[in-house]
Amino acid sequence: MFKIIEDKPPQWLLDNIASSTDKLKSNYTLERLKLEQMICFCMLYEDDKIVGFSGLQKFEDNTARVNSRCYITPEYRQYKVRSERIRYPWKYLAPYQIKVAEKLGYTKLFWSTELYKRPEKTMNLTIEYASQYIPKGWQYKRLGHKVINGVKQEVCEILKS
Repeated sequence: MFKIIEDKPPQWLLDNIASSTDKLKSNYTLERLKLEQMICFCMLYEDDKIVGFSGLQKFEDNTARVNSRCYITPEYRQYKVRSERIRYPWKYLAPYQIKVAEKLGYTKLFWSTELYKRPEKTMNLTIEYASQYIPKGWQYKRLGHKVINGVKQEVCEILKS
């Protein structure tokens, strides 16, 4: 059974990430997680196993970023055929964070991803998958590319309709 607990990641997990080959491992230190900017920081568990984590981050112009500093443990990363894959951040973490933001009065959120080998395709597939789980009254709107904190990324707004 999956559950979300609002908490910071345990230090042993951050240490494991630091010693891994994850290309974004420098983002996953207590300092670089930017916990002080998070409205909530969510740990996703399956029973007692950590699946991953991400935060709902305060941003400018009364906007918040969903799935900020998202990390999925290697045991739960999936390299299956697309139709069989579970995207944990979009099935569990994003809907939870959108509901938290809604309770606080947010009507405009966003998420972003760094540009990788398949620009636009990854964003489109994620929106398609995430749309199955988005809370009622919200919608995804693809924005294209923007520079966020000095890094060119693909961006998608999440708007209250």
